[in-house]
Amino acid sequence: MPALTRWFEQLTRRRWTPQQLEQHMGAVKSAALAYAADPALRERSASGGAVTALLLHLLESGAVDGALVNEAYVESGVVKNRFVIAQDRESLLRAQGSKYMAVRFSAGAVPLLRGFQGRLAVVALPCDAALLRGLCAKDAALAQTVACLITLFCGHNSQPELTQQVLRRVLKESGTELTGFQYRSGRWRGEMSLQLADGSETKLPFGRFSTYQNLFFFSERKCLNCHDHFGYAGDLSAGDLWLSEMEQEAIKRTALLARTPTGSALLRDAAASGRLVSESISTEQVFQGQVRGARFHYNTSARHRAGLLLGIKIPDDVHARVRWSEWLAAFIALFNYRLSTAKYGRKLIFAVPKVIWKVYLYLFKALESL
Repeated sequence: MPALTRWFEQLTRRRWTPQQLEQHMGAVKSAALAYAADPALRERSASGGAVTALLLHLLESGAVDGALVNEAYVESGVVKNRFVIAQDRESLLRAQGSKYMAVRFSAGAVPLLRGFQGRLAVVALPCDAALLRGLCAKDAALAQTVACLITLFCGHNSQPELTQQVLRRVLKESGTELTGFQYRSGRWRGEMSLQLADGSETKLPFGRFSTYQNLFFFSERKCLNCHDHFGYAGDLSAGDLWLSEMEQEAIKRTALLARTPTGSALLRDAAASGRLVSESISTEQVFQGQVRGARFHYNTSARHRAGLLLGIKIPDDVHARVRWSEWLAAFIALFNYRLSTAKYGRKLIFAVPKVIWKVYLYLFKALESL
């Protein structure tokens, strides 16, 4: 429904004041729209391959000795993910793409950071980046290890069960076992890629997964409390830019927000090296390209109030204005989360025809857009 998507976008188009932008996005020195100059880096990327290009530039220039990244892998037919330290191009390519599955940064990443001898770039979700900054403030050795912190735009993360349930139904249709998996690659919304035991590869619309994910089914509980959509703690923040005028572009691009001198220098140097093709844009354009999810995510006040009816305690950290549409959108997200925590609810979610959830999702997006 591209026409409906464009209508939602028009609902949210307005002038945003500098105060509103900083409130939602944090402190930003500059913004850019970029993609990896190397087509091979873009091939399996979720959004232009810019983060991989930045990391490869840091490695090959000697600025860092490795990059801490999150890698999806398949074990006994089950998709899992883990933190690894990539020290070459091949390792970076294996870790490319978005991940929509919970993983514990404190248990999986921090020991790797503490045990590494050298300088590291770190790619992290906003919550994990804030945790790492706090640890670095108390640990000088850890602070010396972290040379650069890149945060990823994040609406919320999901429990592993969502991935397993979606894939279980796909694999039932194919009748074979999974050997490799990538959540999203390709242009615009992208496709899921499944490598199968018979040697074949299946590509499916990302909507087979994202419809459930966007409705907050199987959301991580901690995400309901979070208001950081853009990764305030990073030196550089990166994410998609969902503007309809970009849908037909031949190369998908990544929005980048430089927040510190380290982030500004990285963006400048990677472009100068030829690794990154970059052009300056306004922070308002970046916000507009994420506006529905960003405003919803920021407004913990709405989720706090909706949670009172559902028995879900959510602290109100932002004390924002709550309109009726924001309250209703928050109620839907929390209700869906609660439904997916119940045994009968988990069965119901996947028994309902996907077209019903698609219509429900457009209602949710309309409320976010008002």
